[in-house]
Amino acid sequence: MNDAVPYDRASLREGRLLRAQMQHPRIGLVDILVRNISERGIGGKCLHPVSPGDLVSIVLPNVPTVDGMIIWCMGDGFGMRLNRPLDLTGVRRPVANTPEVSGYKVPYLFRPPLECRRPGVRINC
Repeated sequence: MNDAVPYDRASLREGRLLRAQMQHPRIGLVDILVRNISERGIGGKCLHPVSPGDLVSIVLPNVPTVDGMIIWCMGDGFGMRLNRPLDLTGVRRPVANTPEVSGYKVPYLFRPPLECRRPGVRINC
């Protein structure tokens, strides 16, 4: 018995591993892992049960929130068809999650030595 909604795959998928969040009407906001993405769809993993036909929103890094419908699910994997095409240039951009360091210098006492000499090691014995 197949509960999947009929779907025609018209765009090529790109393999990506992205952390994202899904807003689901039944289970609320949950963390997901996006495994592949295209202009028209997203494939991912979710630890909470989803069903074909569920209308959800996905919050991805570097791109606006996207809405769509769950097309298939198998175990913890799912496929989603987007309501509108997604611009993949934002998805390809690296996520800037590290704060920019502003001129910090390690105190002299804690800097590693620059010489390679190791006391107690003898060469050409």
